[in-house]
Amino acid sequence: GFFILFDANSIDSLNVAKEICGHLEKLSRSGASFCVYLVGNKVDKDPYSKTHVEVLREAQSYAASRKLQFVEVSALEFLRVRKLFRDAIEQIVDLTPKDQKTVHALAGDTGGGGLFGGLGW
Repeated sequence: GFFILFDANSIDSLNVAKEICGHLEKLSRSGASFCVYLVGNKVDKDPYSKTHVEVLREAQSYAASRKLQFVEVSALEFLRVRKLFRDAIEQIVDLTPKDQKTVHALAGDTGGGGLFGGLGW
């Protein structure tokens, strides 16, 4: 899975995130299966500013049109960060073919640390 983060107070940051999403969209058309989360960070910074509201509105619209997950977080305040990771892991597990999960389980694969250490990948 992919987290594409952008500053919720910067239209330029959102535009870069949209470019990255476009590249991932091309990759998914080639048959790759993965989840993509468009993540607006720094939602605590200036939540009532005109720019903040417009950037998040544009991000929500873009995510909906591309069928992407959209999440607003504050890494500074740890707001919704844990939920983002939990939801992403659940979605990744759902996307993993059952036969691949079975092979890892039969082999006694414990993940060996890594990004998902202890989850059997």
